[in-house]
Amino acid sequence: MSIAYVIIAVFFIGMLVDFRKTIAILAPLHLLLALVPFQKMPVSAFEIVSFMALGFYLVRNPFSQWPNLIKTPFYVGIVLTLISIIGTNYFIAPHWPTSILRFISAFIYPMILWNCIDEKPILQLVVKSMTVFALTMALYILIEVALGTNPLIQTALANKWVNEDLVVDYQEIRFGFKRCQGFLATPAGSGLFLGLFGVTLYCVSACLEEKRKYTAFLVGLFLFCTALSGTRSVIAATAVAVLIIVRKEFFSTKFFVLKMVLVMIVLAVAGSFMLEIIDSFINSDKVHGSNSDMRMEQLLVTLIYWARSPIWGNGNGFVWTFVKEVDADIAGAESIWFQVLLDQGLVGAIAYLGVNINAVLAVFKKVKLWVFIPLGFLAGKTLSSVLGVELSLLFVLTIILLKYHEFYEKDSDEDEALMEVSREEEESI
Repeated sequence: MSIAYVIIAVFFIGMLVDFRKTIAILAPLHLLLALVPFQKMPVSAFEIVSFMALGFYLVRNPFSQWPNLIKTPFYVGIVLTLISIIGTNYFIAPHWPTSILRFISAFIYPMILWNCIDEKPILQLVVKSMTVFALTMALYILIEVALGTNPLIQTALANKWVNEDLVVDYQEIRFGFKRCQGFLATPAGSGLFLGLFGVTLYCVSACLEEKRKYTAFLVGLFLFCTALSGTRSVIAATAVAVLIIVRKEFFSTKFFVLKMVLVMIVLAVAGSFMLEIIDSFINSDKVHGSNSDMRMEQLLVTLIYWARSPIWGNGNGFVWTFVKEVDADIAGAESIWFQVLLDQGLVGAIAYLGVNINAVLAVFKKVKLWVFIPLGFLAGKTLSSVLGVELSLLFVLTIILLKYHEFYEKDSDEDEALMEVSREEEESI
């Protein structure tokens, strides 16, 4: 029996028993389910589970609540994406089943998650699930470094548990270490997830309750594992998000001397490693992998095939099923914009940018500094394709931030109001 059937059965039972908690636990696990193929079809177990979740949601809720899936802070991006999908499928090449399933997994599942997080305990469960998942992968990455190999990925590929076109067993050495990928498709995927979630956890650490005291250790470990991915684009993307921590921690006077001492210790211990990373950005030709010349070749190939159908693109999966087969210069199409322009055209590119702007504006309205997390995601996907990590992760991280602000800021405002009332009563006495 295919492992996909087992996964689907487990989540079906979970949704029957407790729908909201199952949706919450799916938030981190969707990164794994996205790697598991379903019956040699061009869809993953995550897409089937997302479709199943939509069915449960519609059955559980009255018709009057169905529009809530669209009435979210992300509705503009959702509408733009729908226009792009419909246009590409109608005018260019019909891939309706695949397009619908991918839309449900990338957009509708996160919106179901948004509606399920209607109280603080569910948000805490999401954050704790994400933390356990990230910690498990980070600890496994340390084992991967020690072994110099990834037995879990090798076993998964040998048994065909994962999509062999998506998951790669990386053996490359970079910055003195094996490029570590944990149990995601590529080092870039694990690095981007750990980096962005690490900063997100820093912002919402109150959700960990009594475990909050371990936040500094967890964030430091996740960021260290991001560096171990050896992926420059992901390190750069994480650096964008880390500006939140730098701004809040190192520009405050509290424990300033201690912070400077810690910085000097880190530089002394890991200075050469950090300098090697910095040098790889400046002199990209020294590092095995993509450089500016390769990216330029990919851009030229993209422009040639994009010109065939600039408005609606060439159809779902065109970059992998056609371009990669006939033109080796496209390589890994190492920017999301190459893939979007080829598959969905200019309308698709506008929609993708609209989704990211939607996320940026949503968090900007709550806490301005948080915009560096969605901007970090956009930077990562712009600099690299980051296979296995899609818009669903952007939504999950953004939803965590927005719901945190809704529940915890509201409690903070209520506490301040109660303190104000108490002061007024004391003054009157």
